[in-house]
Amino acid sequence: MVGRAPSQPGEEPGSRVSIVGGDYFTTMGIPLLLGRSPSGTDTERSGGVAVIGDRLARRYWRNANPIGREFRL
Repeated sequence: MVGRAPSQPGEEPGSRVSIVGGDYFTTMGIPLLLGRSPSGTDTERSGGVAVIGDRLARRYWRNANPIGREFRL
């Protein structure tokens, strides 16, 4: 995570990356707790956009709002 100390060896966070359309969460019945779904205006040129799970948000941002935060894969 940007702005945090590097993870210890063997404790690096893992992730799964899936590219989905804007209707994915509605279609799958997955509620968004904060933020918005990806849309057609999210392109390679518009900057990075990500949807993260609440478990990851709680782990790295505790009680802070993760919207607008930066992380790198």
